[in-house]
This record gives sequence, structure tokens and C-alpha cells, in this order.
Amino acid sequence: MRVLTMIGAGEFGGAEQHVFDLLRSVKRVEPRLAVFYEGELASRMRAVGVPVRVLSRSPWRAIAEVVDYARAQNIVLLHTHGVRANVIGRLAAQRAGVPVVTTVHSVLATDYPDPLKRWLFVGLEHLTRRQTDRFICVSRALRDDLAAGGIPPERLTVIHNGIDISRFHPDGDAVSLNLPRPLIGTVARMHAAKGYDVLLDAARELVKGGFVGSFVWIGDGPLKTQLARRIQEAGLEERVRIVGYQPDVERWLRAVDVVVLPSLSEGFGLALLEALACGKPVVASRVGGFAEVGEGLAGVRLVPPGDPYTLAAAVDGMVRERVVLPDPDAVASLYSLERMVGKTEEVYAEILAKRSL
Repeated sequence: MRVLTMIGAGEFGGAEQHVFDLLRSVKRVEPRLAVFYEGELASRMRAVGVPVRVLSRSPWRAIAEVVDYARAQNIVLLHTHGVRANVIGRLAAQRAGVPVVTTVHSVLATDYPDPLKRWLFVGLEHLTRRQTDRFICVSRALRDDLAAGGIPPERLTVIHNGIDISRFHPDGDAVSLNLPRPLIGTVARMHAAKGYDVLLDAARELVKGGFVGSFVWIGDGPLKTQLARRIQEAGLEERVRIVGYQPDVERWLRAVDVVVLPSLSEGFGLALLEALACGKPVVASRVGGFAEVGEGLAGVRLVPPGDPYTLAAAVDGMVRERVVLPDPDAVASLYSLERMVGKTEEVYAEILAKRSL
């Protein structure tokens, strides 16, 4: 059976990594991908043999393109990720007569700092939700959020993200970084919800208190220029390095001593699992998926979100104390990619079986 997955793919973040891992690993379906931007995800998918269709930026033309493609390719199900893909995919699926599965990666209201955009996209999402047959939530926190919004429990399934343990493990090459240690690494998109402003304030507190190490920020996004300016204004350009998006992030994780994830909101947070699988202790905000996953794993210290002083103290403690290191085998057994893929394929089969009755 052929399943068409849709995602914006304007950048390469956690949702795009999820889609890449899912589509290259499915066993019971023939995957197809539709995106709105030619970029990293499209390139990676083609490299592993998954057909990719780049859609028009015009919503109405994109709907027609998806309908035509679904019919020509004998698509039996659409799987959407992100508001644009959700709305266009649902409207197209209704015309093409195929069911829709939607994966929810984050709390939608926190994705759009601009009030007008938030009002528009949240409104469009709510107007078209009835067209989704099943919502896959990457954490229980997201399931509870959707349930509170009125979606019946029978339309909600929790499937935690999985990681590729052939990539993320302690043994392997590491990037050589000629920076003062200890190295504090952060892997996240440079977006308001990721808490980089809080992290910068925490870094300033640590340096003021005598911390001699360095900070390495791995990621890209709309706040990159603004954050670089703030680093200079704080006089921390020799201590904080922005290295941008890195496709071999596992090599960067192995190079640092502690990983800090200061998100203000988090649907799941693949970076937490990736760091633990590489054997690195993590300081993370007690939000969403971080709280859900981090509570049960060694090597994680959770702190209140938005508090730079508590964050700084936790990082300092993690560096100075003899902490319990993560158990990569436990991470691999609980959050394997194979488990995520298998559970997702079970949802596909269940939805298609109901449609055939």
C-alpha cells in the first residue's frame, strides 16, 4: 500500500528528522513524500530512494496537486505533519476519498509567537481537524492537550519518537573542538520556544561565577542573527559559539560534556534522547515530553522553564558533581526507531481496516 506523507520542510528540525527516519524504515508500506520546500529533507529522502513531490506554495493549487497525485499513485492514506500540511492534506484527502493520519509534534499555540499568525494557523487547524481519522501524539502531554481541546480519546494514539541507535551511541567519532572545557552543548532550532534567551542569561551567570568552559549551540532558525548579536552585547563571543545546523549531530554530541535543553515548550524533544544515547548527561526544562521522558531515565536533571538562575545552578552542579551517567542501552530499548515505525504502521492498518468495513 502507498502512503503519502506531507510536511512543510522549510527547515530541518525534529519533525523532519522524525519523517526521514519513519519513511526510510517502514516495512509494510510504499512511502511517498510531498513537501512545500526543496531542501534538506527532500534531498535526504531522494538519496534513500523515496519519491518526492514538491508542491505549489499556492494553497488551492497545492490541494489540486495532492488530489491528482493521490489518484495517479493509488495513494490509500495521507499522513500529515505541521499546520500547512495538515490543512491542505485534509482538504485534498476529502476530495480524493482517502483517510488522514496527523502526527502532532508540538503545542501549536507556542509555535507562532506572532499573535496574528497564531490566530490564523490555530483557527485553520481547528476548522479542519474533523477530517483527521487518527492523531498520533509524540507524547502523553500532547495527547492530553488535544483531549482538552475536545478531540475524542478514540482518535488519539501516543507513539513516542524513536532514535536510530546505529547513529546515536557513545562509541564513535567526535568533532574536535579547540575550546576551553567543560563544553556545554545545546541542540535545538533557534526559535523562541527553545529558550535560547534563558540559556544566554544562564551562561552569563555561570561565567560571572567563575565558570571556565564554553558553550556550543547547534542549530539554525529565525533567531540566529538576533542571538549572535545578544552574545556580542553580553561580551560572551569567546565563550558561546553558534555552529549552525549540523547533519552529523551525533559527532557533536559526543564532543561535549553536558547537554542543556532550556525549552519553554516541548512536544517530545528528540535531542534529549539523542544526547542520552550518546552517553551525555542532560539538564532540561521540566516541560512536555522532556518531563515525561526525563523522569524515568538516569543522567537527566529537570529544572523549571524560563529560570536562568536555576538553570545555571543545575549546569554548575552537573559539571562539578559526580553525576549518574545515562544508560544508552535503556534509551535504546525504550525508544527504538523500530518500535516507533511498527506502532505507526499498526495505526495505518487499523484506519484502513475501519474504512473497508
